[in-house]
Amino acid sequence: MTISLLVVSPSYSIREMLARYLPYEEYTVYTADSAESALIFFEKITLDAVLMELKLKNNSGLDLLDWLNKHHPNIHPVMICDDEDEDLSELIRTRKASYLLKSKLNLLQFRTKLQAMCKYKRGLTYQFNQISIFELVKLVSFSGSDYHLYITSPQTHQEGLIYFGKGKVQHAMYGELTGEKAFYEIMKMKRGLFSELQVMETDDEVIHSSLDQLMANSALIMDEKTGGAQIQLPPTSCVVVSTEHFLPIVLGELFRFHQESVLMTHWVTNLEDAQEQLMKNPELLILDTDTDSVKPKKILDFLDGNYLDTRIILMGTQLQSSLTQTLKHPNVVRFFTRDQYQEMAELIEQTYLAQHFSGELQDLALFGVLQIFSYFRHSRLLEVTDFFSGQAGQIFISDGEILHATYGDFIGRDALKKILQINYGLFRQEAYWEPVTKSLNIPFNRLMMHLSRFVEENSPYQAARDLLLQNGEVITIRSDKINAPVLKK
Repeated sequence: MTISLLVVSPSYSIREMLARYLPYEEYTVYTADSAESALIFFEKITLDAVLMELKLKNNSGLDLLDWLNKHHPNIHPVMICDDEDEDLSELIRTRKASYLLKSKLNLLQFRTKLQAMCKYKRGLTYQFNQISIFELVKLVSFSGSDYHLYITSPQTHQEGLIYFGKGKVQHAMYGELTGEKAFYEIMKMKRGLFSELQVMETDDEVIHSSLDQLMANSALIMDEKTGGAQIQLPPTSCVVVSTEHFLPIVLGELFRFHQESVLMTHWVTNLEDAQEQLMKNPELLILDTDTDSVKPKKILDFLDGNYLDTRIILMGTQLQSSLTQTLKHPNVVRFFTRDQYQEMAELIEQTYLAQHFSGELQDLALFGVLQIFSYFRHSRLLEVTDFFSGQAGQIFISDGEILHATYGDFIGRDALKKILQINYGLFRQEAYWEPVTKSLNIPFNRLMMHLSRFVEENSPYQAARDLLLQNGEVITIRSDKINAPVLKK
């Protein structure tokens, strides 16, 4: 991806430094010496990011930032300032811009930061990996926003749409089904991807039940076959390729009493039978690499040739030289030695027997995300990158409690306070691991009550029209001060 960047600075050295430093293979750099001369670029060129100095000719960088937010809110802005000023940095933060100090400018770090920012939409991006549809629906509903959610399963070719209006489920479509029947079928989907669609006008509200009623009915429908307390998901199909009894026996014992989903295994001993089973599109294939008659490359070539999406787990006693290359294939998940069968079983349970969906959502409130994760009590790790400051952090959640949080040099309560104020960055769900330090020993509800006062709603900087800097200078924040130059014909 080539990033299109406009540098607005009265300093020739700043403009040329960035234009020459950023490689032309990755960046297209345009330069302007004032806010007025910059406007023509917005009319003629599609820009990804704008770097502007605070002090410009006739205007301030804040004037230009105000204009940008009104006319091009999707372009990523970066403000570069001469001196540290707490009020100034806070104002820039509230306007969803990145902040750089000229005295601390590191071109390599800036380049890395810019690349990260331009991968995502301006605002807050949440990347979720392996969450249930129940969690997903709750997250979107809790946002109170309008969402059109597209859910698909590449494995089974299922597709569904759920329409939310101000957080309420209004409509759903699944195949030829619509309304609540479609919603319940979507909730039974086992694994796949989700994404936002552009919100458009839809038909009148079709679903009138509350979210609690919909969720309760979904759980009852999924559970009606067992009559138990657990939600019963469709069985997971698995092919075991091995000439020995070891693997099928171990898998049968490990998952015999599993309540969440059934692992249906098919044991084969040769390539022809393995290919026959693969044409049924199983979710998982476990290959014993010690089986001489079935080599991983033959299995992978067959998958590629037939455009199959089956995931492959390798297990064996011998490490072969071709293993590294085999593991690079997108369908291959992991390699385990024979004595790691328990670890393999845990991976299968966590990844293939539970309901797991992955995707991105925009501009959720972290306060709500934490409450939903706490409610479902699964272990979750959220890693955060703050595009305003460039700082990174982590939040560890397990069994309904927040165990630990970090943000730059801050930990615990202070880290959470900083993270809750992020309005421009990336939250990414990663594989959970137990934190060495547990800095938050406080019940979740009490912690949320304490932190709620730090959730930004009406910042005094939002409506500011000027700003008094620490050095006594007054900087304006008025886009109407910028006059576009008259172009000569």
